[in-house]
Amino acid sequence: MLPTRNFKLIASTALLTMAFAASTQATTISCGDKYRSASVSSADACTAQTLGSTAKADDLKGITGSNWTMVSGLSSNGTNGWFNVSSSSWNGSSASGTWTINDLFWDNFTSALITMHVGGGQKDAVDNFEWLITPDSASGTFSYLRSSGKGGGLSNIKLWGTGTVLKDPVVQPPVVQPPVVQPPATQPPVVQPPVVEPPVTTPPVTPPPVTPEPPKEKPTEPKTPTEPPKETPDTPKEPPKVPEIPTLDLPPLPELPPEQPGKSVQVPEPASLTLFALGLLGLVLIRRKAAVKNAK
Repeated sequence: MLPTRNFKLIASTALLTMAFAASTQATTISCGDKYRSASVSSADACTAQTLGSTAKADDLKGITGSNWTMVSGLSSNGTNGWFNVSSSSWNGSSASGTWTINDLFWDNFTSALITMHVGGGQKDAVDNFEWLITPDSASGTFSYLRSSGKGGGLSNIKLWGTGTVLKDPVVQPPVVQPPVVQPPATQPPVVQPPVVEPPVTTPPVTPPPVTPEPPKEKPTEPKTPTEPPKETPDTPKEPPKVPEIPTLDLPPLPELPPEQPGKSVQVPEPASLTLFALGLLGLVLIRRKAAVKNAK
């Protein structure tokens, strides 16, 4: 593979098909006529012609066969963009000086062209010069001389560029796969059984014993004393009647003959007899009480 600089050199030398005065080495190249001549170092070719004004892009295309872009132009000492010129004289019949090209120019163009324009005054004399600069040149010298004739003062010097920059192909580094690192064998994690907490039981809440309120006693109304019935002196008091106690007529017990065993007779128990007597007594008292009430 040829380096980038060689690619640029091949592209530039293709322009030698123009009517340039070619040189096999990058050196000081001169061109002109019997009236005016000029030279530039670090150049590969030079041509001159009569245009009557400063060369334009269309003029350069007709001269060289290529499309050129004007990058910088100077008519006095100083720097303009990527181009710097320092001359001993301007608008004079002779001049010499130096030029420099910024490296950024070569990052954008493959070929450089320096042009020089001098004034008229001599109709059949050349008034424009063009130099094909050696690729990647950063600096050089120039000179101009009017040998005879009229006019021809140094007017301006310009820098032109053309072509696409041919850069080295980008070589992608090989993709290096990282080594596969086997993870260390690990024991499976011990899964602890979940801890089940016993349910929290809340003891039943026993309500406090309710002490029943004592019943409220109703206020007792004072009893109105009742007057005893007035006794009438005319009414004689009857003596209290005493209830008669009934007598029980029981049949006499039969006499048992001697030396004969007695027969078993069912005699009521005393308790039964007592209850019977009390019941009979109560019945008599009730009847008597009812009779007294009816008598009143």
